[in-house]
Order: sequence, then structure tokens, then C-alpha cells
Amino acid sequence: MRVSYIEKNSEGRVTGIIGPLEQYSDYIVKLDLPHRRAVVEIPALPISSLECSVKGNSVASTMGLEPGDYVINTRGICGDQTLKVTGIDERKRTIDVEMELFGELLSVQMSVDDVEKVEEKIMDEGSTIS
Repeated sequence: MRVSYIEKNSEGRVTGIIGPLEQYSDYIVKLDLPHRRAVVEIPALPISSLECSVKGNSVASTMGLEPGDYVINTRGICGDQTLKVTGIDERKRTIDVEMELFGELLSVQMSVDDVEKVEEKIMDEGSTIS
């Protein structure tokens, strides 16, 4: 928890602030001390400073995953079952995979942090399909 000490004079004016709130002292609009709140109006940042690039952190660039690739779930109950990637959501960092369950193919969403890419689809008894 971060706490700031606020000093007021007898007229109720703020004479000093010590702590994290100190750096925003010029922007304080209202102090609600009984409820331990401070309303602060910070000037808007220029749009150019908010621009950022997500190209380097995309799922496709960091994991090398694309629809049609095969992955293995490393943190779930899927065991060594090879799963086919059907879709990628860059914003949520999730992938959609096809999983065979009770003889049917189901679409399941998983975190990209829970899977590992494999080069080939692994079949029963160690045989592979390229």
C-alpha cells in the first residue's frame, strides 16, 4: 500500500504533501480525506507519445505459430496429444486448436504460454506425419 501524508492549515488549505501523491500536487482537484481519496486531473498525453509497436511481441514472431501448425499442451490435461492450430488471437495471446475428445473434433482455446510448437504431427507409437 502506498500512503501519502497531507498537511493542512487551520483554514483547510493543503500546505504540504509527503509521499507518492506529492508528484501530482499541482493537479489535485479535490481531497476527500475522510474517505482517503484524492481526485487528480492529469493533462492528456500527446497522441504521438502513445504510439507503440507490437510487431516484435506478436504470437507469430515470438512463437512462430500460424494456423495449420501443430502444438503440444505443456500445462494441461491433454498429455502428449498433438493439437492443430486453427486460429490465433494476438490481442489475448490465445490460440484455437482442434482437440479430439470422445471421438469428435472440438475447438478449444488455450494460452500461447501453455503450448509448445512441434514440427510434425505425432501419431500413435512414434510414427510421424509431415
